[in-house]
Amino acid sequence: MDTFQLDLQSLLFEATHFDTYIDTQTSSELAKRGKAKSKRSDLRVLGMALLVSSDSHVPLLSYAYPGNQNDAACLAMSWNN
Repeated sequence: MDTFQLDLQSLLFEATHFDTYIDTQTSSELAKRGKAKSKRSDLRVLGMALLVSSDSHVPLLSYAYPGNQNDAACLAMSWNN
């Protein structure tokens, strides 16, 4: 933080879900069936979250989470890890 002189007083956190085309028969701890924003119930979903500093948009934390998990649970888990 000191090297890049990041201001940590204002941070941005975004969590979203992505459809995947991973074969249903392939086991995965992240790609799960969940409520996709695309309404595609035939695809598994992967969750991804990113925390950046608002002044320079430098990524501070990235977090992949199971697609059947909601965004609020993701926020709680990412801070506890």
